[in-house]
Amino acid sequence: MSITVTTEEATEIAERDDAPALELRGIRKIYNSGSVAFEAVRGIDLIVNKGDFVAVTGASGSGKSTLMNMIGCLDRPSYGLYRMEGEEISHKTENELAEIRNRRIGFVFQSYNLLARATALENVEVPLFYRGLPRRKRVPLAKAMLERVGLGARGDHTPAQLSGGEQQRVAIARALVGDPTIVLADEPTGNLDTSRTEEILQLFEALHEEGRTIVLITHEDEVASRAKRSVVMRDGLIIRDDAQ
Repeated sequence: MSITVTTEEATEIAERDDAPALELRGIRKIYNSGSVAFEAVRGIDLIVNKGDFVAVTGASGSGKSTLMNMIGCLDRPSYGLYRMEGEEISHKTENELAEIRNRRIGFVFQSYNLLARATALENVEVPLFYRGLPRRKRVPLAKAMLERVGLGARGDHTPAQLSGGEQQRVAIARALVGDPTIVLADEPTGNLDTSRTEEILQLFEALHEEGRTIVLITHEDEVASRAKRSVVMRDGLIIRDDAQ
C-alpha cells in the first residue's frame, strides 16, 4: 500500500527536518506572589541544533532550572517564542504538552525518580506504557535499552538493589526508550561519586556521538567541560554562549 503525501505536508516535513531542535526567542518567566513579581528568566534567546551537546551552568538562582522546566514543557514561559523542531510550543494545551513530554523529550533527574517497588525493567517500560504499547512490545524495547546502558543483567532488580550509578543508568535508559527528540538532564551526576560520575559522562558522550541532542544542567565546571558547548546563566540571563 502506498501513502500519498501532499505538497503542503512535504513542505512541513522538510521544514521540521531543517529546523533547530530548540529555538527560544525573548523567553521570560515571571512568578507572582501577591503583589510581588519575580522575573526568574529575563529575555533569553537560545538555539540548540540537532545533535548538539549543551551544558547550561550557573550559580543557584541563576534561572537555569526554570529554563530547563520551560524547555521540558513542565512550565510555560510568560512571554516569548518557543519552537521545537520548528513547531510552536508556547501555546499548546496541557494535554498536548503531556504528549510532547512523553514522545519527544527524555528526562534524566538528579534524584533518578525511579519507582521504588518496580524493577529496573519495569521502570524503563513506563514511558511506553503511557503511550499505550502492550507489554509484549514494551519488554523487548526496555530490555534492549537496559543492554545499551550496560544493565542487561540487572533488569529484575529494584532501585534499592542498585548502586547510585546503576539507578542513574536506568533513568537514562527510561529517558531514551521512546527515542525522544531531545534528552534533558538536570544535575544528572549531582548524587554520584567521582567514578560513577565518569561512567555517566562517558555514556552521555557516547549518546552524543550517536547524534542525540542533549541539554544538561549542572553547576559543576568539570561536568560542563565534557559537553561540546557551554551556556552560562546569571540573574535570569545568558551571559556567555560558546556557540556565539
